[in-house]
Amino acid sequence: MKKSMMILCLVIITTVFLHAQIDFNLGGELKFRNRINFDDAASKPGFEFYEIELFIDGDITDYSSFYIEYDLMHSNHPEPENVWIDLHAPMRPAFAFGGMGLRLGHFQVPFGYENDDNEGYMYHGRSSVNHSMIHGETIDGWKMRNRQIGICGAYSLGPLTAWAGVYNGNGNWMQYGKSDNRQNDYDYAIKTEVQLANIEFGASHWIAPGVDTTADDYNGVGLIHTRDITRIGVHFRYPASSLFVAQDPALGGAPFLIFGEYIMGEHKENDWDPGLGDQALFGYFLEAQFGIIPETLVGFIRYDYYEPNDDIDDDETTAITPGINWFFWSSMKLILEYDYIDNKLNDIHSKQDRVAVELSLTF
Repeated sequence: MKKSMMILCLVIITTVFLHAQIDFNLGGELKFRNRINFDDAASKPGFEFYEIELFIDGDITDYSSFYIEYDLMHSNHPEPENVWIDLHAPMRPAFAFGGMGLRLGHFQVPFGYENDDNEGYMYHGRSSVNHSMIHGETIDGWKMRNRQIGICGAYSLGPLTAWAGVYNGNGNWMQYGKSDNRQNDYDYAIKTEVQLANIEFGASHWIAPGVDTTADDYNGVGLIHTRDITRIGVHFRYPASSLFVAQDPALGGAPFLIFGEYIMGEHKENDWDPGLGDQALFGYFLEAQFGIIPETLVGFIRYDYYEPNDDIDDDETTAITPGINWFFWSSMKLILEYDYIDNKLNDIHSKQDRVAVELSLTF
C-alpha cells in the first residue's frame, strides 16, 4: 500500500504539471521544538527538529483542485500526509464553509474540528504544541481522526453543511501497510455543522465495524483494527465569524474565540481477546483564544478531561494548558505553553506536567 500511495502522489503531480494552464502555489514549513518534562521517566523530552514540510496546491480546471502535503522529515523519515483531488463547482471547493463537492485521496476524516495537526495551511490547526487529550488518544494503535485513504462528499443548504465519507478501515496509509488482507473493511464518518446567530454548532458520528479476526494479520505483530468501534461528538464555536489562531493571528477581527468538543464512544470486546471486554470512554475540551497585541500576540487557555474507561475508577486525566502564540518577522511563530496535568493513575510516561516551546518558519 505504501507503493500505492507513492504512485498516487506521482499521478497527481504528473497530472498537475502536464496541464498547460495549471495554477499552483508552493510553500513550506520548518518546526523546531523543546519539551521540558518534570519527570525523568517522561517521554520525548529535550530539543527536537520536528519536521520539514512542503505544500503544493492549485487548480487543475475550474472544477477540480489538488493539495499535497509532504513531510521531508518527520519522525526520522519522509512521508506524504495529505494527497487529494477536490471536485467541485467553480469557486466553491469542498470542505470550505459553504462549499460543495467531492474529495478523494488521503486526508483527515471529517469529525469535529480537524485540528489534530497544528499547521493551519489547509486545516484549522491548533494553537498549542501538544494537542488536546481526546484528539490524541488512539484506537487499537491509531488515531481516530488520523488521515485515511477514502472519498468524502460535502453539501451545503443555507447555513447547514454536511459531510459523508468512506475510508479504508486499517488506519492511515502507513498503517494500512504491507498487504491488502483487509482492504474491504471500511470506516464510515458523517458530520453536520450549522451557523445560527454567530454561533456554530456541529455533530459527528464515526463507526469502524468489526472485522474478521480469523484472517492473517498483515504485519505479524497483532491485529490493529479488530474492535467494533463507534464515536459520537458534538462541537461548537463562538463567534462563528472568528478564525482559529493557526489560520489568522487577528482571529478574523474578533477579540476572542471560544470553542470546544465533547466526544463519547464504545469499543466492543474482541473475540480473540475476551479479557478486554467492552470499553466505554468519553472526553471533552474547552479552549479560549484572545488577542493581546493585534496580529502579533495571541493568548489561549484550554481545559481537557479524558475518561478512557468508564468501568475503571480513578483513571481519568485532566489538564489545564495556558500559552501564547507570538507572530513575528512576517513568517515566524513561537508557541510557549505550560501543561498542568492531573492523572489519577500517575502515568508519568505520557501524562505529566511540562513546558513546551515550538518555533516555526513558513515560506
